[in-house]
Amino acid sequence: QTWSVDALSAGCRREFHAAPRPAWMPRSMGMARGAAHLADATSHVIFTNGLLDPWSAQSVTQNVSSTLVAINIPDGSHHS
Repeated sequence: QTWSVDALSAGCRREFHAAPRPAWMPRSMGMARGAAHLADATSHVIFTNGLLDPWSAQSVTQNVSSTLVAINIPDGSHHS
């Protein structure tokens, strides 16, 4: 079966009677308009990402500007 948000949501509803909220993290972190708009709210931030960590999928993984910098650690995770 091909992965999709709809299939994931259906499985979660069936198994756990709950649905994932893929937009929750960007909204709660002030990134609902995307990383390009972060400079409107902040400056001088280094985003570090362990790319083995599932959270990195919704993190800033590319430099936004010269002062909003992403550092990606290919074999890293939140526990490494």
